[in-house]
Amino acid sequence: STPDDPSIECECYDKLNILEKGYTEVTACKSTKADCSDGEIKKISDEIVDTEDAQKVLTDTTQDITKRDQLSVIIRHVHIVRNVNQEPTHFKVKETFLGFYELKDHSAEGMTNQILTLLKEAHIPIEKCYRQGYDGAYIMSGVYSGVQTRIKQIQPNAEYVHCNSHNLNLVINDCVNGSHDILSFYATLQNIYLFFGNSIKRWDLLSIFTGESKVTLKKLNPTRWSGRLQSLTAVKVRFMDVLKALTELIFKSTKKEEREEALQIKKKMGPFDFVFICVFLFKVMCEVNYASKTLQKQEIDLEEATEVLKHVCKKLNYIRNSYEQIKLEAEELARKWDIETNFQSKRQPVKKRHFDELASDHGFQN
Repeated sequence: STPDDPSIECECYDKLNILEKGYTEVTACKSTKADCSDGEIKKISDEIVDTEDAQKVLTDTTQDITKRDQLSVIIRHVHIVRNVNQEPTHFKVKETFLGFYELKDHSAEGMTNQILTLLKEAHIPIEKCYRQGYDGAYIMSGVYSGVQTRIKQIQPNAEYVHCNSHNLNLVINDCVNGSHDILSFYATLQNIYLFFGNSIKRWDLLSIFTGESKVTLKKLNPTRWSGRLQSLTAVKVRFMDVLKALTELIFKSTKKEEREEALQIKKKMGPFDFVFICVFLFKVMCEVNYASKTLQKQEIDLEEATEVLKHVCKKLNYIRNSYEQIKLEAEELARKWDIETNFQSKRQPVKKRHFDELASDHGFQN
């Protein structure tokens, strides 16, 4: 985790070179624990005890290269600044990275016990905990037996807060999973990248057509949907270059499998349906990316976050009702790419009729 407010001061971050190198390395995890000394942790606990309002616990897990889960623990707390007479003058919100700890029990009960033990060893009172910050996994956020619920049973004021940007990503993921056409479109984008990216020769061939352009094919982000905008933009900008490279491979490649794979990808990119979805998703993902990036800004507050989400909802509703305009843009782009501007007609499934049946099937227009 990194600070999401400019007023937050970070302890230990300056010392941790792991943020600039592979933090999943075992040596990095060990050095992190060494850097966060007992003296610094005691300083934090003293500051927490010194204030009425206290801390928020932030945790997450990641695997190191030995495939062991490491639990990262961060404490965000209020620090009261006092003058020489020990009178409070103002306060600062500080964020401290305590370290990585090997996670041995992956159950909600086991993770709760480990978090409570770590806080106890650091002399940080759980009674001062007013917020919890985890991901949206059921083990962490479950309302019946998740970590956040178990900690609330001990400290009822420790409200669980889920990251707005992460929530947005999950909403997009659920929406897209309901559309076969969009899932198929993104699968094609991934196949395009893998086809050229897995071969130096094919990548060099594509580079001949793209020239010195800075826009290159990007790998599809499997988790963050806002990050897929880069993959989409790359294919949209380099569409003709990709088709030219595929065509050359279809006619000149000496490898049968390579020719067949290039032909299959070209067939996926050729129809007007692909162009239309490309234009439509580009508009949608631009708005989603704006919201995601804004929600991660350091200076954002709750009011601005609410306004950003309202604005994006309004824009998405506008896009949803702008079918004809999007279709015109797609047709203009298709003509530029020398693609027919007609949607593919799908064969209507019909039920086999028996000789004594009088009624015939009727296909309804979509």
